[in-house]
Formats: sequence, C-alpha cells, structure tokens
Amino acid sequence: KGLVGVCLYGLGIPMTIFALLFLNRKKLSEKRVLELYGFIFHGFRKEYYWWEVFIMMRKLTIAFCMVALTYYPFLQAFCAAGLMVLYLVSHVAAMPFELKVLNDLESLSLSCSTFTLQCCILYTRNREPGEDAWISKFEDGLSITLVLMNIAFVILMLSSIAASIIFSLK
Repeated sequence: KGLVGVCLYGLGIPMTIFALLFLNRKKLSEKRVLELYGFIFHGFRKEYYWWEVFIMMRKLTIAFCMVALTYYPFLQAFCAAGLMVLYLVSHVAAMPFELKVLNDLESLSLSCSTFTLQCCILYTRNREPGEDAWISKFEDGLSITLVLMNIAFVILMLSSIAASIIFSLK
C-alpha cells in the first residue's frame, strides 16, 4: 500500500505537473496559464519553468533514501550526501531563479544540507574500542560547527525575508 501511495502521489503529482507545464510551455505568459499554473513556475527563469518539479523529485529521492535505508545508517547518509552533492552542482550550474538572492539562498541551503549529510557519514561509522581522544574532540568541534552554521543560515534566511517584506512595504 505504501509503495502504491509513493507512486501515485510521490511520482504522479510531479509528473502530472511537469506534463501540464510542458504542454503549455509556449503559453506560460498567457493570462489563463498564469492563473492556473503560475504559482508553480513564477520566480524561475523562463527556461527553468519546470524546476519546481525538479525540487519535488529532489525531496522525494532524499526521503526515499531515508526510508528505504533505515536499517543501514551509514549507507543512508552516504547515499543522501551523494545525492545532495549532485543537487547542489545542478543548482549552481542552472541558477534557475530570476532573483540572485534566491539563487544564493538556495545554494547556501543546499551547501548546509550537503555538509550536514557529509558529517553524518562520519557520525555513523563503526567506532573502534579505545579510539584516540582527538577523534571525539574533532567530532564535538564538528557538531558545534554544524549547529552554528545552521543557526547562521536560519538567521540569514529570516533577515532576507524581513528585508524583502520591508522593501515591499515601501
């Protein structure tokens, strides 16, 4: 039942959206198409009208890694980290948003996620009895770095949102 749900919703919705956008790709600036589908592609450069579907599939593949590999934490972290590297490279190569600030925030977000998942690989490794104390100190330092990096990203994102709200009110 779960697999049917994943196929119907997880794959079906993005593929349906892609099909609708693809069929209307030459009419994206028409009023009717904008009213119906504009919320999906608005904010992306014209040639990347389909990028929201790519984002949906990115989330689906990461979730699939987390669920399908639940009993194999190292493999789970390794696969998710590898996928995130591919998604980060794809985003940086495409820069799909119209606004530079959105491309920068997405790049930073994907970088934080990639680094976090890369660190998960270290945390899920098999520990040897009597490991050197410096390894534990390194992991502690890395944990603090991860927390501070993610807090800094949240602050940056919230300040960007606040700035855009203030700018739109003027």
